[in-house]
Amino acid sequence: MKNVILLNSRSLHFYDFEELKKNYDLRISAVVFDTAYNDLSNEVKESLDKIHILPDIASDQQKFPAFPEDFLCSLIEKEQAQFKDTWIVAADELNNLTASFLRNKYNLPGTTYPIILNYRDKTLQKNLLNQSGICIPRFMALERKDFVGKIKFSYKQIVHTLNLPFIIKPNDMFGTIGVEKIKSYKQFCNYLNKFFHFSNFIVEEFIYGQLYHYDFIIKKNEYIFTEVSEYLHNGLSFLEGYNHGSLLLAPDDPIRSSIIEFCKKVNALLGIKSGCGHFEVFVTKEGEIVFLEAAARPAGSMVPLVFTRTFQKNYLNAAFLAEINENPGIFYEPIEYYFWSFFPRKLGIISSFNPPPLKSPYSVEWFIAIGDILYKPSSIAEKAGILLAKNKNYKVLKADFYLLRNFMAVEVDKLS
Repeated sequence: MKNVILLNSRSLHFYDFEELKKNYDLRISAVVFDTAYNDLSNEVKESLDKIHILPDIASDQQKFPAFPEDFLCSLIEKEQAQFKDTWIVAADELNNLTASFLRNKYNLPGTTYPIILNYRDKTLQKNLLNQSGICIPRFMALERKDFVGKIKFSYKQIVHTLNLPFIIKPNDMFGTIGVEKIKSYKQFCNYLNKFFHFSNFIVEEFIYGQLYHYDFIIKKNEYIFTEVSEYLHNGLSFLEGYNHGSLLLAPDDPIRSSIIEFCKKVNALLGIKSGCGHFEVFVTKEGEIVFLEAAARPAGSMVPLVFTRTFQKNYLNAAFLAEINENPGIFYEPIEYYFWSFFPRKLGIISSFNPPPLKSPYSVEWFIAIGDILYKPSSIAEKAGILLAKNKNYKVLKADFYLLRNFMAVEVDKLS
């Protein structure tokens, strides 16, 4: 029996643990924070063999802090003493580097620390790919100490190298946490003051193009699942009031095969041979594919649900099985296609909701109500609502997806 410790505070509800334990000889325990535990259904709670609940940690750096390393060390030592075949799986970026370090420390099976570091350290990642001829944005690695007494000089160097606007982000965060498009010196100074807790940054040129995400599952260097999805907008646009979501590309879309081939080359350089990954790439107006970043984790947001329903197979279960060197089985051809979208919060008092003008069947879950006072989001996690649409007719679904690019679901009155 394999004993698996799962680190995933955000998407446990998308797994089917009953199915995993029915078809494989597994004992599965999960580590979660208190708030995440309270959000879990009884079905999920009862299907896990053990849930280790940690008190919530207040963090200025991110909404979802990493699990304490000392607790994980103690947990592994106890589990190893009782179960010889113990594994640790991290399904989010904040914990997968720690998980890989613990594999090395306790001689656990799975992807090792040096490999995961290639996916976690964005500067290391870009240097490695740049040296191998992969097309990436021009970038610079910066440390806060470099700015001491010479912020204006540093800013001028960045602008000289990358032009305006440019993107700045912490070297070891994920999603839109700490990411900003800088258009002026004043904004640059405000950014450094606002994110005083970060010490290492990466700045890169702003790429004009369409953003895609590539998701894969691989076992012993054999790809079991490879899909490409198109974003409505990039994540930063969500913070500016635009909807955020994605739609799988059709199998016959010519850019799909090009992105898959490109990303397989990237993964061969970064090194994962069993597990999963989530990559993001731009395609410019000239048709050039530009690598943005890679993560050694399953897709996030609503993508796991979209994949599970589209391919009639639990996507997170399959990623989990590949991580522990079990056969995930095959994914079926789609009968029905899906897309998802997050609606952003807007500054003001909610006055009304606009029904999306879609031809496809859809559902919307709202997290706000008329009369609520809202502020602009600081990350993708701060959403007003979630839409999930489906259709057996892909062309109709795709047209509906594009309708949401400039659609505003929430009307607000100005704050007095």
